[in-house]
Amino acid sequence: MPLRRAATVPRSSSPAPLLCTAWIGDIVESRRFQGRDRAQLQRHLQKLLDGWNNRYRTAILSRFVITVGDEFQGLLRDPVVIPRMIRDLETALPEVKIRVGIGFGELETALRPEALGMDGHVWHAARSALELAKADGKLGGVFSGFDVWTAPLNGLARLLYQAYAEMTRQQRQIVDLIQQDFSQMDVAKQLGKKQPTISHTLKAVHLPGLREAEAAWEDILSRFAKGT
Repeated sequence: MPLRRAATVPRSSSPAPLLCTAWIGDIVESRRFQGRDRAQLQRHLQKLLDGWNNRYRTAILSRFVITVGDEFQGLLRDPVVIPRMIRDLETALPEVKIRVGIGFGELETALRPEALGMDGHVWHAARSALELAKADGKLGGVFSGFDVWTAPLNGLARLLYQAYAEMTRQQRQIVDLIQQDFSQMDVAKQLGKKQPTISHTLKAVHLPGLREAEAAWEDILSRFAKGT
């Protein structure tokens, strides 16, 4: 009698968990905003998130949304845009301070178009980072789950946040325009200043050092694009 061939057990077709970066933001002391002020703050935040979802759409996996209270979150395939997003926050909402928890890890549920109804290590890492930001009063972004790069990312976040926080409003305005690739002459004309004033301001804030630190920050984050 011929031997029967053993049945082949089919391999699981379940896809491997997706590696990505989660962002959870939270407005500090948001309860002090009441009535119209709170409604206006929500509108400004929503406008900022709409802008991100359009401007950084190639880096975003799940669109940024406001969730419970004054928290907002999104999911990124390419975290290299995070430094620019943090600067956007500080420029668009200068009247508030915002804590940000950023986590890297696996998304263990189905990917959704908006950053709601998902779970996985990536979200737990971001939540852990946000809780650390709350406990220690850290602003400018707190990172978790980035392996040996977590400490350098956090160190650069603290350094750059402090550097920008110490700028006057005019210094910040000049730096923001220069960072958008306007020339010193263009910035001077736009602000009604003389070019030497712009040059002096850039030296006072040590712009080359800022750019070097931001380039290092982006270089580390680029290692985690699409889970590489």
